[in-house]
Amino acid sequence: LAALFQSEQEERKWSPTTILKELGTLGGALRRLTQYCWDAPIDIDSTVSSILADAMRAVSKEALDAVKKKPVPATREQAIQCVNEAIKKGEIRTAFMLAVMWASAARPGCVLQLKRRCVRLVGNQLQVTFFKGKRQEMRGSGLPIHTLIPNEWIPSFEAFLSGFKPEDYLWAFDSRGQRLRAPRLLSTFLQGIFPELWARSLRSGALRQMAMAGVPETTLMKFSGHKSV
Repeated sequence: LAALFQSEQEERKWSPTTILKELGTLGGALRRLTQYCWDAPIDIDSTVSSILADAMRAVSKEALDAVKKKPVPATREQAIQCVNEAIKKGEIRTAFMLAVMWASAARPGCVLQLKRRCVRLVGNQLQVTFFKGKRQEMRGSGLPIHTLIPNEWIPSFEAFLSGFKPEDYLWAFDSRGQRLRAPRLLSTFLQGIFPELWARSLRSGALRQMAMAGVPETTLMKFSGHKSV
């Protein structure tokens, strides 16, 4: 279990917060093992305490620091400028992903797992469908403050989307077939223009913009995935 956990941590590039959560889940599962096994092969409680407790202490401070770090919300003007800069530099994939993040107010990880069939460009309205199990969520309909994109972006975005098949992922893969660490790459790009911004700043700013425009709380919670505002 320890070896498997370490390989998952390295392969998926878990953050300290995720590592801490998964360690707690693993510890709880091991402690419940005695309920399903007449003769546990080892002293579960002492083993869990000695192995997992040290690991949890090691990452708890990093996890706490990560939780305290709140994104600086991006303004609409900053979001537009960042997309314009990406287009100007010929980084159309980055420009399109930034536009989708602003339009959908979704988490960077969710946006960057989108396939071509999940995104539609209808005129200058950007429509994004997120799939979670068998449930579908369409974002981008009826909220023109977010979904209507500048007309000058449309030719670049249409040309970009035309190069993908419906099941193709929109984000890039490296030579080993591993998806690139897109949130980090996007944060690096944003900070090259506005040092205070990072990938989550677009989501935070998008939600704030919606709230200031009078979007109902129920809609805000649908976009944010939170149970309360």
